[in-house]
Amino acid sequence: LMPRNWECISIIDIMFALVLKSYFNDLNRADRLVKSIRAFNSDNIRLYIIVPSDDLIAFKNKIGSDSINYLTDSDILDLTMTHTKSTKFDLPPVIMQQVVKTEFWRLGIAKNFLIIDSDSYFIKEFTLKDFMFNQETPYTIMNEGRHQLDWAARAGNERFIRDYHDLRKSALNLFGRKGPHFDFAPTPMICSSKVWRAMYEKVAKPAGESFYDQIARFPCETQWYGEFLLNDQTIS
Repeated sequence: LMPRNWECISIIDIMFALVLKSYFNDLNRADRLVKSIRAFNSDNIRLYIIVPSDDLIAFKNKIGSDSINYLTDSDILDLTMTHTKSTKFDLPPVIMQQVVKTEFWRLGIAKNFLIIDSDSYFIKEFTLKDFMFNQETPYTIMNEGRHQLDWAARAGNERFIRDYHDLRKSALNLFGRKGPHFDFAPTPMICSSKVWRAMYEKVAKPAGESFYDQIARFPCETQWYGEFLLNDQTIS
């Protein structure tokens, strides 16, 4: 599945994939998620699980390999490293996982994908139509965060409200947008490889960077994706 030259990706024959980035401490949660996928994945959407190399055997032993495609962090980060100014990756693990998930597009595996975390799980049948507007275009998650802000207001959590708006105010500066504070989360996050590639080609590549460099400056992958999409309208 690894292209010989990621700049010239071979024909992608998968419209949509599920992408789970996990690690050993979340193994039991990941197992629960995979069980729910096996139970409710009526369209047999392909699942990719990305884990550190040292955790791969544990995941295979616990979860098995039936209907699962395993990748390691290095499968993606080795590609990322060739397109970054940095000489090594030294971001905290909680931030590095954002890089791994959002650089999945570089593998040329799927046109669109759902980034799902280990603490999520499905409770009913799902199909491609739940994620795709049409044969080519995925839905985009975008909201004003009212469910979170209403909860925080009722709980009297002023810090949450302040941090929420501070982050999104900073995100406006990524591409100079003026207007309301939009949220492009929470996960699971539906995204298009076409959008990630366009962001690389138009934003990172001209500066000799990769998404690693971008996330190091502003560590929120959902806001990067959403604000770029509003600015570039790569898909609509």
